[in-house]
Amino acid sequence: MLQTIIQVLLIQGAARLIFNYAYLKTKSIWTSYIIHLIFDLFFLFVIPILLNK
Repeated sequence: MLQTIIQVLLIQGAARLIFNYAYLKTKSIWTSYIIHLIFDLFFLFVIPILLNK
């Protein structure tokens, strides 16, 4: 259980760095939101398709 919590926090932390960087470069929350949406859609649809091959 602890290993899972640590893994999730590390993944979320790394993703948050990317989203924050996008915001800081553009000063727009929409950029961060769109990148977050792309990440979510990628991991929801593309990764499962790749893993099933």
